[in-house]
Amino acid sequence: MAPNGHWSSYPPHKHHQDNRTHETYLEETYYHRIQPENGFAFQRVYTEGRSLDETLTFCDGDIVLVPRGCHAVSTPPGYDRYYLNVMSGPGVEDKERLRTRVASASYTRFGLRRTQPTI
Repeated sequence: MAPNGHWSSYPPHKHHQDNRTHETYLEETYYHRIQPENGFAFQRVYTEGRSLDETLTFCDGDIVLVPRGCHAVSTPPGYDRYYLNVMSGPGVEDKERLRTRVASASYTRFGLRRTQPTI
């Protein structure tokens, strides 16, 4: 949950290198929900050398794939945003390096229910 006017996944972070002590190679997919439904938000995805350099505007129900690079999301004032992210890659088998946090969703406008994380 990112209330209006806030950032999430900030500061920008990455997980596109298989470096056991610092990060695990994982692609990430974000499914975004925004209230009110006519709202929008921004996602920035870039690599250090700028071979990938995109700023995306997305709306309610959009999916964004982050194949590599640093990334962060911003929700403008006036809109609330929830996102579900899924990470996948060869590092997923190493469950000790993959830590999952599930925010307890109590924001009823999104119709969310509390669930227990499973790995």
